[in-house]
Amino acid sequence: MSDAPKSWKIVDGKLPDDLRQDLRDRLDEHEKWRAGLPDTLEPPWKVFDYPFGSMGWRMGGGEDYMTLFVPWFKALLDHTKRDYINANPPPDDGWRRWIDNLIEPHTS
Repeated sequence: MSDAPKSWKIVDGKLPDDLRQDLRDRLDEHEKWRAGLPDTLEPPWKVFDYPFGSMGWRMGGGEDYMTLFVPWFKALLDHTKRDYINANPPPDDGWRRWIDNLIEPHTS
């Protein structure tokens, strides 16, 4: 993958071949990285020392972790989610409400 700036143009609805290859390469790298993740992810409150509601969850490493954790957690079976929470209790009411909302989203 080259870091040189590109000026790609979509012609007739088709991506240029070098752009398609660049995207394939990036996707392959991402898939290899994801394959290296553990089967069970740690809860966010154990991974970072950010309090619930901190800006750290909305940018940087915290945000990146949430983009992995949330879909992973939502894909668990309901009873597995409860077992996971019992094994990793949230440290405060903010985290408790957040994780409970992942299980049963509250609608306004």
